[in-house]
Amino acid sequence: GTPGYESRPSNEAVIQQGVNISADEVTLDGFEVTNNGGNGFKLSVAPSDVVITNNRVVDIAGGTAGDQKAFANGINLQFNKAFKETSSGIELTNNEIANVTTEDMDSYSNDAIGIQLLPRGNDVEDLRIADNVIRDVEPGDASDNGRAEARGISVDTQFVDQPNGDTRGNYGQATNLTIQNNEIYNLTSEYSRAISVFEDKDGSSNNPGANIGPVNFTIASNTIDR
Repeated sequence: GTPGYESRPSNEAVIQQGVNISADEVTLDGFEVTNNGGNGFKLSVAPSDVVITNNRVVDIAGGTAGDQKAFANGINLQFNKAFKETSSGIELTNNEIANVTTEDMDSYSNDAIGIQLLPRGNDVEDLRIADNVIRDVEPGDASDNGRAEARGISVDTQFVDQPNGDTRGNYGQATNLTIQNNEIYNLTSEYSRAISVFEDKDGSSNNPGANIGPVNFTIASNTIDR
């Protein structure tokens, strides 16, 4: 289908320093969002029932995490400010995400990503990523022994560390994940991944040490052209 952002009125509001969402039941519909500080939209407290739809998320320039990591994310679900919570019903639909870039940096990691999920020890249920256009994603160079990577959609599994430090807990994965009808192109880097779904080592008593990723996920009808 045609993303809804294409029919937005040209005089709608432009948000210039990104959007941080820290509450449930929030809808952002029909904005243009830019930011030179790393993230277009950022969700950090594992909220539920958040809808980000019909937006243009453009010209997102990189930020840094100390002197070891450079990053830029169009929409970043990075739940650092929650612990053992469950986020449900997030919908990321009909958005244009474009021109996500970082500068060259002497770091071990230099990533530019269209849409990212980092659960950080929280569960994520019914996340829907659909009908978005993600294009022109380009990180700068990393150090000689580092790595620069462009990703369209990236979904991590991150089980929480247990107090004894040698096992992993059972919070930190996506369930009923949908990635569908997205268009992803112009990912420019030596390492480029249009759609990435990662596993982590489980530490539950049922299956300790096993690599486990999202459960009951659908990835279908996406268009990818590097």
